[in-house]
Amino acid sequence: MLSTIRRKVNTGERIDQEEALFFLNDADLLDLAPMAQQRCYRHNPERRVIFVVDTNLNYTNVGDAYCTLCAFYRADPDPKDAYTYTVAQMMD
Repeated sequence: MLSTIRRKVNTGERIDQEEALFFLNDADLLDLAPMAQQRCYRHNPERRVIFVVDTNLNYTNVGDAYCTLCAFYRADPDPKDAYTYTVAQMMD
């Protein structure tokens, strides 16, 4: 399977779901890295890489929406582990 994936990367083809799962579950990172780099250089020939830090600041854990996404929320603002940051604390 690895040779098929290498061929696809070399020719610019997309890998399919089964091949992607192979990388996720079975492949060695050292097999993936050169192919990922090759694919990256195809799209970014200047060979310049940037990184974006995606920060989502949780300024409070007090809430009443009861959503499953925010599993850490506290409905009561008074427990010892409840917090709400000030603007100054967030900027720090």
